[in-house]
Amino acid sequence: MHILVISGALGAGKTSLCMSVFHAAKTRNILCEGCLELSERGDDMVPYRIQLLDLARGTIYLAAERPKNRENIPFTFYPEAFARIRESSIQALGQSTRLKRLCIIDEVGPLELERNRGHFKFLKAILDVTLVDGLVMTVRSSLQEALVSILEKHKISLQNIQLLEIDGHSSATSQGAASFFIETI
Repeated sequence: MHILVISGALGAGKTSLCMSVFHAAKTRNILCEGCLELSERGDDMVPYRIQLLDLARGTIYLAAERPKNRENIPFTFYPEAFARIRESSIQALGQSTRLKRLCIIDEVGPLELERNRGHFKFLKAILDVTLVDGLVMTVRSSLQEALVSILEKHKISLQNIQLLEIDGHSSATSQGAASFFIETI
């Protein structure tokens, strides 16, 4: 399995790059499952509503919310949104197919890496069973080391992990690296 880890700061373009990877995969007839995180942000650019877009089905699920412009109030999470994404993606990826298979998980964050919630079971299932040829994940720069540690614990060779740090100013370079990744799966 080839893995692309896209990291960067808030607003760097991680989700936009995932969307580009998704479209590139589809044009190459690669079966693509997983989700994109759609965040609504307040005046302070801090998220207050997080939805998950099921890439293959186009369905949007509410994953977390809190009052707008109230960063000091913790999110209320809706585990059923994560479960729906996980179940539908694993079912589709597990079906026999001659197509290459790609999974996108946007975003692997503190919920997964520190609390074993959110997409944690989805990521674990993908890594344990190796249902895919390629896996794309986004992560905050500060959590990149924790994510790589989990990958190593699942016997993923560092040679199969491509780390892509983006900053919002290097979109052509990022697009090129993402396109190259699609060609390797």
